[in-house]
Amino acid sequence: MDKRAGILGWSAVGLIGVIATLHALATAYEWYYRIWWFDIPMHMAGGAWVAIWFAYDMVHRRRWIDGRRSLPFFALGLGAVALIGVLWELYELFLDLVVFRSYAIFAAPGYLYFDTLGDLFNDLAGGFVVLVATRHFFFRKTAPADASVGR
Repeated sequence: MDKRAGILGWSAVGLIGVIATLHALATAYEWYYRIWWFDIPMHMAGGAWVAIWFAYDMVHRRRWIDGRRSLPFFALGLGAVALIGVLWELYELFLDLVVFRSYAIFAAPGYLYFDTLGDLFNDLAGGFVVLVATRHFFFRKTAPADASVGR
């Protein structure tokens, strides 16, 4: 296994362990409702975890895109973060409406939109930071130049 894949893999395992532990505690002790800002770092950590998983897949398998090219790396990485973020928001909506019955869907639609957009922004911010760091530390060598140029 590539050393980079090991670093990213163990980072992903450690981060998801921290996220799962904090989420379980936050759910049990209602920190999401009592501490207004608690979900901000949690969403940033979730976005960071998805970006680490994406970078791990890039380093470990290297089968679908080259990490040295910025545009596909960031576009697909942020796309993965956004997809998981949207799925998580649907999960939160399901829990709030069906399981916990915290509020009716039309009771405060403005707040729901603002909260969801803020959560998605935090997911993308955490993912972007990790993608920038990963790109810098693991893929900073440029793509090989065309051999026919300059002959």
